Amino acid sequence: MNFLSSRFPRIYAVLNQMKVGSIRLVKDAKLRYTLKLEKGKMYTPTQLVTHKEFGADVRKCLPVFVIFWIPVIGMWISLPMVLLFPHQTLSRQFWTDKQRTLALNRVLEHRAKLFPSLSLNVMNAIEHSQADSKLSQLSCDILEKIGQGDLLKEEESHILRRIFVEAKTLHPKALTSNHLKDLSFSTSSYDLRNHAIYIANVDRSLRHFGIDAEDMYTTDIIAHQRGCWLDSTDQKRSLTYIQQWLDFSKGFKSKEAELGYLLHLPLFMRNNTSTETK
Repeated sequence: MNFLSSRFPRIYAVLNQMKVGSIRLVKDAKLRYTLKLEKGKMYTPTQLVTHKEFGADVRKCLPVFVIFWIPVIGMWISLPMVLLFPHQTLSRQFWTDKQRTLALNRVLEHRAKLFPSLSLNVMNAIEHSQADSKLSQLSCDILEKIGQGDLLKEEESHILRRIFVEAKTLHPKALTSNHLKDLSFSTSSYDLRNHAIYIANVDRSLRHFGIDAEDMYTTDIIAHQRGCWLDSTDQKRSLTYIQQWLDFSKGFKSKEAELGYLLHLPLFMRNNTSTETK
């Protein structure tokens, strides 16, 4: 190993990265397949994230593992793949902090392109609702200011929460197919609603256990799922964003209004972290 690290440091680093990632993957596998979620029971954010994401993690890295174990040539085929395309061939367990930041921010880049269309869909849903006209106008004004680069403020979040309670057209089951597509690249309201329930459950877990109870490996995933641009050199950014998110999303009594609001909150908080890491 000393010879490999001195003569081929990049290959050595990748092999070490694979070792660390494999340990994480096995740990997550044990957690995922020994955990049975029960209604009404409180689970840690790590348990909830792993339970939801592990299947996708395995599907992503399985081809490389299969190739790696081909006798004689497997390692020499898989190593260049991992070296050149880590985001495409490896799951999050194997990424370095920098690779994780780049991969997750790329997803947000694609989602950000849908925000103008999503804003129009939200305003259209508000206009076709039976919500109070003054509240509807205030909500649309806030969306326009956010579109111009303003940060979401706490008093504005209260107004937006109210419109999601009054405007039934913004509840997950009432959204149009174009609206659903802008939210999730899918037209399935069932899948989108399940995702919102997952986000709400993790939020409750974060409030119960604290936002700093998890390692950054999990915290970055949680922040990313809520629309936060990550920075591998400033990990406090994720914690700050998550705390803002929890402040803006608390206080709902209507489940459907809460789920609809949570699905759109990344749009409303789009400017609350800078995008310099893009």
